[in-house]
Amino acid sequence: MTKRILVCLVLAAALGHVAFALPDLVVSQLDVAPAAPTDGTLVAVTAFIENVGDQDTESPFFVQFTVDGQEVDVLPLSSLSRGRT
Repeated sequence: MTKRILVCLVLAAALGHVAFALPDLVVSQLDVAPAAPTDGTLVAVTAFIENVGDQDTESPFFVQFTVDGQEVDVLPLSSLSRGRT
């Protein structure tokens, strides 16, 4: 099986540049209100997710919010078309 995988990689390299159309999700903007919270202040965080890839997302995905490595919220999103936020 390893030999077959290597052969496929060599074949792809021999064919030149091979492009795959995939979604590419990035955080394009992150808003925090209030902008300078003090300890114990309730904070609202808004994340704008943009699909900068060449393909729409084909299945739901999740946006995870963490603070100091601890999960504070997870939001499901059903889809995101390419070029959309």
